[in-house]
Amino acid sequence: CLHMVPQHRALCGHACRVPCAIAQRMASVQPWPAGHELDNTVTRAATPLDVLDADVVAPALAAAAVHAAAEAEGGEAAGVPVCRVAVTMVRAGCRHAIPRLECSRAFAFIADHEPTPPCDNVVKYERPRCGHVARITCDLCARVLAGAAGAEAELPHCEVPAPQPFVASCGHEVRDLPCFQWHEYSDEPGRFRCEVAVAGVQLPRCGHVMALMPCHRADAVAAWSGRGIDGIVAHEEGEEEGEDEDEEEEESGGGGGGGEAAHGKKSGPVVLEGVMYGAFEAVACMQPVTFRRAHCTHDVPGVACHTAFTWASAAAGREGDMRAPRCVVEVGWENPRCGHAALRVPCADAQSLDEWE
Repeated sequence: CLHMVPQHRALCGHACRVPCAIAQRMASVQPWPAGHELDNTVTRAATPLDVLDADVVAPALAAAAVHAAAEAEGGEAAGVPVCRVAVTMVRAGCRHAIPRLECSRAFAFIADHEPTPPCDNVVKYERPRCGHVARITCDLCARVLAGAAGAEAELPHCEVPAPQPFVASCGHEVRDLPCFQWHEYSDEPGRFRCEVAVAGVQLPRCGHVMALMPCHRADAVAAWSGRGIDGIVAHEEGEEEGEDEDEEEEESGGGGGGGEAAHGKKSGPVVLEGVMYGAFEAVACMQPVTFRRAHCTHDVPGVACHTAFTWASAAAGREGDMRAPRCVVEVGWENPRCGHAALRVPCADAQSLDEWE
């Protein structure tokens, strides 16, 4: 008989309209175990399940004649009768609800025919190390408490101000650090970079004094070792600060401006081209110095200190450093073929012409 009649679904009790023949089959099915509260509610009292409590439904569902109910309604392939009535599903364990869920899908979740989506309800989680409370999703909280791999890394950083200041190795105190940073720096003090301004730090390579410098850079300056102006070697094993000036003059090309000339009152600091000065990355000194060329001994005044050292070391063979620009000081040049004096030409051009044959 294909006449459409009203009927209650055997599994959930929701009303539907089906052909008379199917309605008769549905009425003959009793899916829930006899005497179970679901049998009393759905089957005998014909009360629909508008709230599916997983803790109640799941144990009974294992023994329920789910497939018989599905076959009675037309043999759906999913194994669960298709009911599209909106219900509320109460999760097992956390007891949070999923509202407005299709009835048949709620049964699929409870029966593990489909994976239940993670619970995104926000819960409070007390951090074991600091005691501060974080608000995280229920799913993440459950995985953290269960010790799931990678769950701890998903926790947000604790941004609550630390209750006490962090004392760095330099002695400076930093207040109001976020809790997570306070613990990170306490566990690994070397990760902390002290930004407290330190006054009057002398740079060992050039001798200039910085008015203010972050503390962590001052520590790097104090630990620096290498060759500076006038051949000074700082903190290198087996050598004292201030090498012999005659030895330095010999290395830099005799009268190339080393030694006393490099620190004369008139000339000021002089950086010599071709000398392999120590690399110094702690701070870029921008004080003006004189850069003295090795080949022609012409001076380039007013060069930023850091730039002058870069030019000098590039000429000495350090890769990656920027070379000095061409010397443009005008000089007289005599033609080697005829001996006549030519017009004054830039020094770099005169050098090229001298090399020409």
